[in-house]
Amino acid sequence: MPTAERGYLDDCDEVFRRVKAGFVWTSDDDQHGMEDWRIPEDFDRIRDDCDGFALACRELLREKGHEPRLLFCLTESGGGHLICVLGKVALDNRMVSVETIERLANRFRYTLVSVSGTKPGEDWHDVHLET
Repeated sequence: MPTAERGYLDDCDEVFRRVKAGFVWTSDDDQHGMEDWRIPEDFDRIRDDCDGFALACRELLREKGHEPRLLFCLTESGGGHLICVLGKVALDNRMVSVETIERLANRFRYTLVSVSGTKPGEDWHDVHLET
C-alpha cells in the first residue's frame, strides 16, 4: 500500500513512540566488541545504539506497508549515525519525536552521506540534498 494512502505521518509517530519507549542506548562495542547492525529481536525492549533504533523503526514501518530507508550521516562531532526515514520524515533516537529530515539535519548539523534503497539488498546511494 503506498505511503500516502496509509497516513504515514501517524504511522511514523506511532512507530517512533513505541521504539523510543523501550530504547536504552548501549554501544555495539560494549555488546558485541565491534560495530554490528542487526535487527533487534524485541522492538519494545531495545538495548542498542542508533542502528538498532533505526532498524527497528524500519521493520515496523515495513509491517505497516511503507517503504522506509536508512540514512547514514555524520554528526556534529564527525561520528557516524544512522536514522530511519520515510518521505521527508526522520525517526532518530536522539530526538523526542519525529522530525523532518531538514530540521533534524540543521539542528544537529548532520552531514547526510548515503541512503539505502527501500528493499533488502538494494544499493545505497550518495545523498545530494541541500539542508
